[in-house]
Amino acid sequence: FDGVLMDCQMPVMDGYTATRRLRAEPAWRELPVIAMTASALAEDRERALASGMNAHITKPLDVELMLRTMAQWIHPRPAAGAAAPAVTAPAALGGDWPPPCPAIDTAAGLAYCMGKADIYRRVLEGFRAQHGTFMAEAAGALERGDPGTLRRRVHDLKGMAGTIGARGLHAALGALEGRLGAALPAPAALQPVGSEMERVLHDIDTLLAP
Repeated sequence: FDGVLMDCQMPVMDGYTATRRLRAEPAWRELPVIAMTASALAEDRERALASGMNAHITKPLDVELMLRTMAQWIHPRPAAGAAAPAVTAPAALGGDWPPPCPAIDTAAGLAYCMGKADIYRRVLEGFRAQHGTFMAEAAGALERGDPGTLRRRVHDLKGMAGTIGARGLHAALGALEGRLGAALPAPAALQPVGSEMERVLHDIDTLLAP
């Protein structure tokens, strides 16, 4: 490996612990490790650096900043005799797509995808496919008394909501995440997220309509 993008909020073993274990191995002490976290707080950046990471970037990702940070720390070693692969940019969709939407800041979402409308379309498709059943899954976690699953799903969805530009959903999930301690919240705590999620999925259906 030439470098690692380390998710700090991984389940079971978080990125800070994983990095400390990497640094304990002589073969990996100089491996570039870049923290990826949903928090932009100074203490989180300091914690990442203290655990042995080289740099810190936040989610939702600013792709240009991410690439600059990777270029600063990661220097790939091509295989002997291997030619550098040709890099081609994906073709952007024409016209004025995506249009403004009530629940999604499409200009921000497009910017997170480097201005490539076709990439943004695929991200929206993936969001709908992977997170469209979030409310049913969250309700099931509450019924089972499973805070760990609920916490992970909320965290994952919050990151993706920020990436597509769903600011209202991102804020609602952040508020819910702040209430997920040792005890599970009442089912009513899901209502703000559910309302925003319904609006976001409606916008996505509109954006992706043939």
